Amino acid sequence: MAFSFIISLMIYAEKMQKTVESRGYQLISWINEHDKRGRFFVYKASKDAKDYLVKIASPRLHRELENEVWWHMTLNRLNEARPEMKLKAPSVVDVGSGWYVGEFFNNPQLVDDPADKDQAKKWTKRLATMLVDLDLVAISPQRSHDSITEDSQSAPYNNLWKKVEGWLEAPIKEGLITAKRKELAKKLITDHLDYVLPTLQHGDFVPWHMFDLGEDVIGIIDGEHSSLTKPRYYDLAYLYTRLATRQQNMEQANALLRLFLHESRVDQSEFVKAWLPVITLRSLGMHADALADIGMVDYREQAVNLLDRCFSVELSSFLK
Repeated sequence: MAFSFIISLMIYAEKMQKTVESRGYQLISWINEHDKRGRFFVYKASKDAKDYLVKIASPRLHRELENEVWWHMTLNRLNEARPEMKLKAPSVVDVGSGWYVGEFFNNPQLVDDPADKDQAKKWTKRLATMLVDLDLVAISPQRSHDSITEDSQSAPYNNLWKKVEGWLEAPIKEGLITAKRKELAKKLITDHLDYVLPTLQHGDFVPWHMFDLGEDVIGIIDGEHSSLTKPRYYDLAYLYTRLATRQQNMEQANALLRLFLHESRVDQSEFVKAWLPVITLRSLGMHADALADIGMVDYREQAVNLLDRCFSVELSSFLK
C-alpha cells in the first residue's frame, strides 16, 4: 500500500474519530492496529462507564459497514423471535456515515488463534448446530427469487462466478490452478446454478469471529460480508473450507458437515445439488487465499485437494 494512501486513510480515520468523540465516546484503545490492509479502524471506547466497540470504514467500504450494521440488527431481531438460536450479534447503539458504535464483547473468543486445531475442535458441534438454526430461518418462502439482486456482493446466488476470474488471476499465473481446471469448475457451478437459493448468510462464519457469552450463547462479529442474496449453505461451505485449508484440519471439516447433515435432516440428494456449486466457489477462493497467506501458513496443496473433491460430485468425498 502506497505511503501517501496510508497517510490519507489515517487523516480520514482521525476525522471520523473526532465525529464519534463529539457524541460523548472516549476512545480507549485501537484494537486492530496491526492490520495493515487499511479497510477498517476498530477501537474500544467508553461512555457513561460502559464499554463499546467503534468501527470506522475506509471510504471505499461504507457499503460493507452498512452490511454489518444491518446484519447485527437482523440477527438480533431473529434472536428475539427464536431465543433457542443462542446466536447473538452486538447491539448497535449509534451509527453515522462510515462508522457505528456497538456493544463490546468483553468475553473470550472461541478461537483466538486460527491455527489452533484443538480450540476449533471443541466448538465443532456447537457451530454445526448454529448453522442448522440459521438455515431454518434463512429462506423466506414468500420471496420472489427473480427480483433479488445485490450488485455489491461477491457471491450473489444468481452469479456465483461474479469475481472468480479476478480471484484466479494470480493462482493461474503461479501454476496453482490450470485454465482447464478453472473451466471445469465453472461448468460444475453453471450446471448446478438452478439449485442455488438466495438466503441470509453471514459471509465470514469462522470461530475466530465468535465469542463465548456464557449459558450456551455465542456472539458473532465482522458481518460486513453479510447478505440476503448469498447462496444457501455459503456459511457452511465457508467454514468447511477454512477448516480444511487455512487450519489444515480436514478431519474437523468432515465432522462439521456430518453433524450438520445429521442435525438438519435435509435430503442428502437434494443437499448435494445445492452444495456443489457453493463449495466449488469457496474452493476456488481458497486458491487465491492460499497465495495471500503463504507467509503465515502454506495450504496450497489443501486448496488443490479440496477442488478435487468438488470434481468428484459425490457427497461422500466431503465426508471421508
